Amino acid sequence: ANKYPLTKKGKQYADTEAKKYNDFFDVIITSPFLRAKETAESFFETSQSAEFIEDMRLKDLNVGIFDDKLLSDSDYYRNKELKNRPDIKFGGGEDLYEVQERMMKVVDDANVKYEYKNILLVSHGCPIEVLLDSFQEKQISYWDKSFPHTKVTKLTK
Repeated sequence: ANKYPLTKKGKQYADTEAKKYNDFFDVIITSPFLRAKETAESFFETSQSAEFIEDMRLKDLNVGIFDDKLLSDSDYYRNKELKNRPDIKFGGGEDLYEVQERMMKVVDDANVKYEYKNILLVSHGCPIEVLLDSFQEKQISYWDKSFPHTKVTKLTK
């Protein structure tokens, strides 16, 4: 949800990763959720000439009835009901095909509008995993892997 800021450690990760890309990004497009915006701001501090944009399509997975609940509250649901089922809406929220569609639309729109620019997308674990699976032409699935926090990954078509 939107009210959770980066932890002190998360802010350190963001600052450390951002310094590796000093003045590299021309455009920074971020989820409007607080922790993503704080991460994007770390990158903006190292690329101040970059355009800074919030895009709701980069939001985290809509988890429906599990929003603002502990992750452990959804363990059974995640492990039994959703295993290898990207078509099931998590907690009545959204399914992974919907996440894939919105994430790919952000990429397509950014590539058209900012052709030949270095673009940074800042989102959340599940949407980023879905995006990476899409680019790697893998079957998308819920929590198939552990995605490192504050890591820049180059995407090319």
